[in-house]
Amino acid sequence: QQDTAVDSFGGDFAVVHPPTEHPRGSPGWGIGVNGGDWGRGARRPHFQKECIVEVWHDTLPRYYEVLRLAGVKMDRNWNFNWAAIEPEQGKFDFAPTDRELAEHRKYGIELAPVLGCDFTINYPGFPEWAKGQSREHVISKEHFLPGYIPPAETWAAYCRAVMARYQGDIRIWEFLNEPSGFINADEYMELLKVTYEVARKVAPEIQVIGPCPTGDALVPRVYEWSQEIIKAGGEKYLDGFSYHPYGAGTDYQRGQFFAATTMIRSIRSWLTNKELPLYNTECFQLANEKYDRCDRWDASTGLRHYLITLGNGVRFCASFCEYEFFKDRFNAHQGIIRPWVHESVPAPVSVALNNLSHQLRGTTKAEVLELNGFIRSYVFSG
Repeated sequence: QQDTAVDSFGGDFAVVHPPTEHPRGSPGWGIGVNGGDWGRGARRPHFQKECIVEVWHDTLPRYYEVLRLAGVKMDRNWNFNWAAIEPEQGKFDFAPTDRELAEHRKYGIELAPVLGCDFTINYPGFPEWAKGQSREHVISKEHFLPGYIPPAETWAAYCRAVMARYQGDIRIWEFLNEPSGFINADEYMELLKVTYEVARKVAPEIQVIGPCPTGDALVPRVYEWSQEIIKAGGEKYLDGFSYHPYGAGTDYQRGQFFAATTMIRSIRSWLTNKELPLYNTECFQLANEKYDRCDRWDASTGLRHYLITLGNGVRFCASFCEYEFFKDRFNAHQGIIRPWVHESVPAPVSVALNNLSHQLRGTTKAEVLELNGFIRSYVFSG
């Protein structure tokens, strides 16, 4: 649809439907992305090193366009970095996140940032000035990563600042990413309660989600962490239950049936509040023919993951990282952690999700239809 429709590298193209609008809370609205603005050529700190992703020449202006074409309406965003926003205690720099919000708004994509991101000792997103004020996390066999626990009022001041700044624009904040490795249930509850109470005072419509259990190979404790937080009364301070279904991304993977559906149903069975909405906020590794967790899978597998998640009534699915929405090529000469060079061509999964978004137009609810012991379908209706 543009004069430069064919990319200068590779000559690929994709035929897609025009972007489809979906009302907030509908199944189509639930198509999301894990965004860190890789496509803007940002330098993003990754633990002790810098992670740099380069872009092909015309990816920059088309970054949001491709996400919009893919049907993305939600961005579980990593760029609301505590250390960057509050480089000195009480002094805030909102210029980068203001720009980010403006670009997302232009393309009709809602932000749902990760609040705090990560409190592990080696993560550069935790402010240097706050380390001296914080106590170190109590390490155990279950929660084995060294981390910081900031003072409640210090953390509350940051939450108050960002929530007030983006009141009316950002309605969902996820408290921490996969915290079970670097924080125990008591420590988590201490800060979750503060986060929730600040949100209620700033604006009642702000939603806090967590506790983000994960099947990630580093801390695969979905059941244990969920139970610890539920038993500690965490549901009282959560507006939604977020989870990362690594190892259970689809309903058929390497001879195993219904792993994805079983995880969703299990979480619902654990919850006291059966109406608490679920949010799948990350799962960019799915099973392929050789591995249970791999970030190289075909578009039909990615589509199936989103379809199963949304078909089971999960509020939104922001599983895939933004680089997976673009064709990429490996450059082995850049000694960096994630050496991808994006092109402006949508990846196959972008085309698949574009079609899913188109097919979900006008729908407002989903239900599961079990045809037999091995086949399940999903009925989306208005």
